[in-house]
Amino acid sequence: MPIFLVLASCGEPARVAPPTNLVTVPKVAPSASAPPLVVTPEKPRPTGDFVLVVVSRDKHPLFVHAAGERAIVSMGTGLWGSATKGKKPTADASLGAGLPTSGENHVQSLGGHWPDVAVVHGAKQSIHYGGAEPQLFANRGGRFVLDPNKLEEVPRGVRRTGEDTFVFVPTPSHYQDGAQAVLERPSCKGKARRDALVMVSRGATSRPTPKVPATFFMQSMADDGDGRPWAVGADVCAPGAYVGMLADAQANVTVERIPGSDGCRTLDEAEGVVLTHAHVFPAATGLYALLVNQAPSLGENVPTTGPCVEPPKLLRRDKSGVWSAPRALPPVSHAYVDSAGTYWGFTAKSTLLRVAESGATKELVVGPACLSPLGENDRTGRPLVVDEREPFASLVVPFPDQPMIVVRYQDGARGLCTVEP
Repeated sequence: MPIFLVLASCGEPARVAPPTNLVTVPKVAPSASAPPLVVTPEKPRPTGDFVLVVVSRDKHPLFVHAAGERAIVSMGTGLWGSATKGKKPTADASLGAGLPTSGENHVQSLGGHWPDVAVVHGAKQSIHYGGAEPQLFANRGGRFVLDPNKLEEVPRGVRRTGEDTFVFVPTPSHYQDGAQAVLERPSCKGKARRDALVMVSRGATSRPTPKVPATFFMQSMADDGDGRPWAVGADVCAPGAYVGMLADAQANVTVERIPGSDGCRTLDEAEGVVLTHAHVFPAATGLYALLVNQAPSLGENVPTTGPCVEPPKLLRRDKSGVWSAPRALPPVSHAYVDSAGTYWGFTAKSTLLRVAESGATKELVVGPACLSPLGENDRTGRPLVVDEREPFASLVVPFPDQPMIVVRYQDGARGLCTVEP
């Protein structure tokens, strides 16, 4: 079964309402057209570059979380350890001091710049499912402290800046009922603002929630290079992908359209917004936005030509608000952009593709040391063998040229593999 990212195909554009006047169109650097993709093919590096660091054999997943100058590895109910730039991951269970040491829940998400981070601790996908309720913890003085504010839904992300914890808590039907239903069909000419789907907490105090344009449809939350949280989403009245900084909990959020993201006008019938989505990553300063055309969630209105099937494009927004010209990139699965602007992802051959800003391309082979590690067994005592249907659970490149892969094995075990620095 192929593991590469399948781009949506494109057909006749759907009718879209006139652009709303609630959207700020940012400054763009000259020549915003996407240059042709130029790559320099190189032979794949030999196997053995990746090494197995640790295996999770219990029911709790293993995750890697980029957290500023540290990459945090969670496993079981707490934190296994961390890695820093140029150093391989090492075990240090004391990093998770204050988190539960038993129970159903595990670390679902972690956000912020270490040590100023927060954790969503849970296991279920929706609040009305059976099981332990999700909890929010913030690291204060080297120890995680339970946030007293009740979570009304299972969060889809968490970020931390200063003393404030930002938690993205969409309703269970947020992605299924469509943006128009969620927003109660706002007028595209209106200037009203509404609360974002973000809870803001400062310890025992519930902070005022950010206000976003009434037509903004939030899809995810991300950090920039300074650790400031951003809302990422779309607009139900104007095509394109949008971002807006959330750093001031009491202020109105100004969302801006990412240049070149408004070409595709085919709507996803579930979300009610266009198929072009933005995936945002922190840059050394500013942020990177990777524009990817998604397949329709309902499998209908699948486009076959036009801007809805263009390859991914990468742009950088500097701290002054100026966007770079877009850079066209090949489609991959588990796409990730490191802070130097290098693009990573898995190919259909299960190799790891690396595309530098110059366009130079390498394929790294993930060899037997990680896919079938000798001397490692699953829960039943059998040797670990990679799950060929979905071999890779995640890819995080927290520091330039330091990819960290979570490999999925048969029988549910997971392993952390990294390239030796």
